[in-house]
Amino acid sequence: MGVSKQAMDWFWRGYRKNSVKCIETILNHWKNFTSQWEYFEFKDICEFIMYLNEKVGPSSVKTYINYFMVILSLNDVMLSKKEREIIKKIIKGISDDTITVSEYRTTCEADHSSHIARKLAILILLKHPFRMHELHSIIRENVKIDGNTIFITLPTVTKTMNPGTTIKIIDFDEDELRISTHYSLYCTKTSPRKVIKKGRSVTPLWIKDDGEEIHLLTLQNWVRKMLAMIGVDENRHSVRSAVISGEKEKKVPIEKILELGRWRNGNTLKTYYTKPISNM
Repeated sequence: MGVSKQAMDWFWRGYRKNSVKCIETILNHWKNFTSQWEYFEFKDICEFIMYLNEKVGPSSVKTYINYFMVILSLNDVMLSKKEREIIKKIIKGISDDTITVSEYRTTCEADHSSHIARKLAILILLKHPFRMHELHSIIRENVKIDGNTIFITLPTVTKTMNPGTTIKIIDFDEDELRISTHYSLYCTKTSPRKVIKKGRSVTPLWIKDDGEEIHLLTLQNWVRKMLAMIGVDENRHSVRSAVISGEKEKKVPIEKILELGRWRNGNTLKTYYTKPISNM
């Protein structure tokens, strides 16, 4: 090792238990991958990333590889700038994946006064533990609906919870959650229009009233407002910011939700939303 034993002890002491567990896991994977090789080359590191993708999944590869890079540095393995760039490209290629949600089952009441923005956002968070600013980066052109399945293409590499955290995926019943239908209704009332902000292309949603463009409203901003109302911690610097606190959850009147969503005619949504499932 390139550092003293005392420095190593301080180094490990500086990590949380979950981080230490992650490092131990990556070392075990490396041991199994190399079968105690005496020497390895850069191409072996690239192959190891692909191996790790199969073992831990795309959502955790970046975190694990970051720890692995620290381990390499501690063992005096120095990568060139070009090699580090190649690794970044590989990780980005793995992370730019598509989330597919196809099964639903829930314990929520059918007439619960919740809106599509909240339900869509919670479903995303349950399926993939985003930080809030990554949830905000999802815009309408990244969301496609095919029947009862919602496809969300990730526009950026995502940062997830600590790899040691167990994430329980909740299944939802489509008839009770009705995400696809509500989101489709929302899309029919809006139309995308390209604009440039700070040198980057974004797609805002323009709400129409009798065919006239009125307000600029992006889906991520609306989702953010709804999440704030139901008690989601939106601290952008917390890896656990996407976790919903049951103690803070509130029932929000649908009239208030429609007002926040700037719907000029919310009768279609309100009528469908309050209709008993048996009549659908």
